[in-house]
Parts: sequence; structure tokens; C-alpha cells
Amino acid sequence: MKSTDKIELPTLSLGHCAALACQLEVGIAKPGNVHPTASFVDLEYLDFVIAGQIIGDLIDRQAALSLGEMIHMAASNTRRALRTNVNLGIVLLLCPLAKWSMLRGEFDSKGIDHWLRQLPETDALLIFEAIRIAAPGGLGQASESDVNGPIQSQMNMVRAMEYSRDRDQIARQWCTGFQDVLNWFAPQLRRSMTTWGSLHRAVIDTHLRWLARESDSLVIRKLGPELGRELQGRAQAVVELLSGDWQRAEPSIAEFDRWLRGDGHRRNPGTTADLICAGLFVLLVNRDFG
Repeated sequence: MKSTDKIELPTLSLGHCAALACQLEVGIAKPGNVHPTASFVDLEYLDFVIAGQIIGDLIDRQAALSLGEMIHMAASNTRRALRTNVNLGIVLLLCPLAKWSMLRGEFDSKGIDHWLRQLPETDALLIFEAIRIAAPGGLGQASESDVNGPIQSQMNMVRAMEYSRDRDQIARQWCTGFQDVLNWFAPQLRRSMTTWGSLHRAVIDTHLRWLARESDSLVIRKLGPELGRELQGRAQAVVELLSGDWQRAEPSIAEFDRWLRGDGHRRNPGTTADLICAGLFVLLVNRDFG
């Protein structure tokens, strides 16, 4: 594929877009993440493919569900099928984007923000329960709206996410109308595809650029801000080497990957992978791959 070529996408259902976004994200060898030739002790490539199919099937077959019902069912079905938290972050990103697209069509950050802030308490309770079902690691505790504590009455999901937005990049999407996904990840993926003429390289490039810009909130929650800053600095050094010369940067990308996989994979930048998936979903829905 040449950098000037345009990928012509067929018209896909929202569920197909979701499943394909999951497959593309996990199918590309991003530093530190699971992919077809790199597994963790408790997670492997096929787990993510199956989980993506579960989300896609649910979006297409259960379109009448409320957002809370959709997220709860996605978490429950995934846990039942795989007995581990494979993709809670992806569920919390793709389900709102898919539901918005069903309701309103074109993605609009301000509109999404207003809509999420109007979600009823029933949705919030179901989403809290979904997070408990998935039992994600590294959440820690918050003084208020802690998913491990009692559910508060008159709960609004965005207000609950506000308590975590500074330490969780996925919670931040809920509090900002998915601004990072819509205004950074999707455009950056398009720019990187234009630069490199390759979806594989575009995803890795976007992955590295986000880590250089923001680090990864999952890593920071698990291992602390100092390690997060080290991760960010290492990513910045790799991005500086890219500058239009992929071959020159490949040894540094490989070394960064080895470092991320150290310490029992605890440095896995899993939140960044989830955000990449959401960006890919937006491009697929919009049929906009450059």
C-alpha cells in the first residue's frame, strides 16, 4: 500500500466494527501488549478475539438495551465465557460510542458529554455492577464512588467517573465526551497511516506517541508515578528516533517492548491498547482510514 492510497472499507454493522476493531488492536504487535505471538500468563491473543466477538454480537443483537444494560451484559458474558477480565476497558469505551452512534449517528464530543451526564441512576448501578463482575486489577480505592464500596443513591455515572479521571484515562473519556478518542486517537491513526502507508505501523506509531505524551494510567496505578514517568521517557526516546525512518527505530522499539514485558508484565500499557481500539472503532464506523 502506498501512502497516497485510500483504504476502501465496506459498509459494516456497528457490531462488526466493534469486533474488527478489537481484532485489529490485538492483532498488531504493539510494545508491551498481548498479540498473536506474545501472551501473558493469564491472557492470550484468542481471549481478546473472543471477547471482541462477544461485544460485537451484543451490539448488533441487543441494540434496544440501555447503555447500562449493554455494559453489564458485555461484562457478564465475557466473564462467563473466559473467566477473566479480558476487556473491561474496551467495553467501557466501545459500548458508549456504539450506543451514541445508534441514537445520533455522527460522533460529537459535546453531544456525547451531555448525553452521558443525563444517564439515569439505573444505568450507573448496572455499570458499577459490571465493573465488579470484571474485577479489574489496579483500581485502588477512592474516598467516594469506590466500585468496591457501597453504591450511593442518586448515582450519576459521569460524577462517579470524575473521582477517577486524574488516575484513569478511560474514566477521563466519560468526563470529557471521549475527547481523547475522537480528537487525538482517531486523527493520529489517520495521520500515521498517511505517514507510513501501513496500518500495522500506524497503530504502533500511535501507541508509542500516546505513551510519550501521557504514559499509561494502568501502569501508573499499579506501579506508581515514578515508573509512569520512566515509561513516558523511554517512549519519548523511541518516538524521537522514528522521524520518518522506521528501520532506524526498530531496535529501540524492540528494546522498549522487552522492558515493558519485564517485571511479570506489570508494565503492560493496557489502557493505551483500549484507547487504540476505540480510535480504530471510530475510523471503522466513519469508514475513514485515510
